[in-house]
Amino acid sequence: AGLSDLGRPDGYLERQVERWRRQLDSYSSIENYAGPEIPHVQDVAEWLDANRPATFEPGLIHGDYHLANVMCSYDRPALAAVIDWELAHLGDPMEDLAAFIVKLPPDSGSERGVGLWLGAYAQAAPQHFCARRLRWHMAVQQLLQASRAFIFQIDDWRGTVRQRLERAQLLGDAQRRLARR
Repeated sequence: AGLSDLGRPDGYLERQVERWRRQLDSYSSIENYAGPEIPHVQDVAEWLDANRPATFEPGLIHGDYHLANVMCSYDRPALAAVIDWELAHLGDPMEDLAAFIVKLPPDSGSERGVGLWLGAYAQAAPQHFCARRLRWHMAVQQLLQASRAFIFQIDDWRGTVRQRLERAQLLGDAQRRLARR
């Protein structure tokens, strides 16, 4: 199907943290950027490096999967199309699921609602679902979203960056507590 041109799955997970750290670090040349003062960047990067999944089976990744990039059927509760594929690549299928969850509006529902999304994914694609890899990708997505907050000039980008990184730090803390059990 010609998918081999969409990227290099070898070393894919290893490249993620460095890629988004470089993105954040590149902003230090911009006047009034508060990058060095943003807490948790190094902690999150270290946690991600230490907890990087060992393996995954490559799949087709949308790269910007969220509610604004899906179209629903008008006559029944069904997905009609996924649009805006310009960021498509080969990678870990957990990446799109993590991106979807991280990009849900904060008031979009409870943990129960997210649990329903996860349950539906796990049932539809059990060969790809892995909670450990999902947590790792959710932390990567927080780092990615923090790096994008400045690009898109969010009014309170410093607060948004801090919030994203603090959420990623909390994911790492929760993962460490689970590992001790």
